[in-house]
Amino acid sequence: MARVALITGGAGGIGAATARRLWQKDYALALLGRDEGKLEALATELGDPHRLKLLIADVRDPEQVRQSVETVAAWKNRLDAVIHTAGCAPHRTLAQTSPSEWRNIIDGNLSSAVYLVHSAWPHLAAQHQAAATLPDYAGTTIVLISSEAARDPFPGLGGYAVAKIGLNMLAKVISREGRPIGVRAVAVAPGAVDTPMLRALPFAGKIPASQILSPDDLAETIVACVDGGLFHASGEAIYVHRSA
Repeated sequence: MARVALITGGAGGIGAATARRLWQKDYALALLGRDEGKLEALATELGDPHRLKLLIADVRDPEQVRQSVETVAAWKNRLDAVIHTAGCAPHRTLAQTSPSEWRNIIDGNLSSAVYLVHSAWPHLAAQHQAAATLPDYAGTTIVLISSEAARDPFPGLGGYAVAKIGLNMLAKVISREGRPIGVRAVAVAPGAVDTPMLRALPFAGKIPASQILSPDDLAETIVACVDGGLFHASGEAIYVHRSA
């Protein structure tokens, strides 16, 4: 029985790079995103539809998240990894940020993670009780994509930084509360990563290329948390960056 990973933001960037690496490890993948075309293109690239489930949803909507998690839980009757790469980074100073924009930033980066974990929790608890029936079961790892901005905010990304430092603490809370049911959680906090979100920022061109990570760099760290050398780093915020 294949291990199963749910990846939000699975249509591109860090999510797609992580999907490719876990695919090579024979995981079945549930890929959640808003861009159906990109999800289908990645599915075509990977092949084997029996190991893929595509979910069109907005992670800011708790009901859409709940329905997506229910679909995944019914699909393979197990969930070994939950990887939350979805997020948003509008370039706005706090003075420029309206209440609705603030809610969008917090919901897109932090509340969405809470919705995801809350929806998955009863399934993870039941799965842990049935562990003896699941081949290769070793608990569930939740990976939240934080940011270097959580400790050193980029100009104009104050709201984003607040949300990301919240993710760091959320990983610690999940780690402690999830221990009795075999749930681990890690926040992976990268510096600049070459994604469309970074390229949309007005200062992106000023970041030296030598300091920019690739999505695959992050995927390597994420997979190490799920199925490698960082497997026991539960509760930690792991900062990933390149030196100048």
